[in-house]
Amino acid sequence: MTDPLTIAYMAIGAQVALEHAPRLVHTYDGGAPALMSAVIGYAETAEQLAAQNPGVEGSFLEDVAQPLGQYIVEQIQVGRRDLDEAVRRHAMKLVDLCCSQEQER
Repeated sequence: MTDPLTIAYMAIGAQVALEHAPRLVHTYDGGAPALMSAVIGYAETAEQLAAQNPGVEGSFLEDVAQPLGQYIVEQIQVGRRDLDEAVRRHAMKLVDLCCSQEQER
């Protein structure tokens, strides 16, 4: 089961992106609920990638979940066609970055 905090932080990231693209909510098929559902639909993917990298636990929410939510909205806004693959690649990049920062601390 997906952690509710992961969902919350991804939604926060999505909201940050929507502050720069408020019209997207009105043009997205299904409006805000469908857009948020699309974003948090990737929460399990993010958690699975993080679970493969134990160094992420301490900062996963701020360094992976929140920026991933923002990235997803940005990609939806530009009409990214390969969204699933793009989100997975970006999540892996965020997890790797998070792990390297944790090792430096």
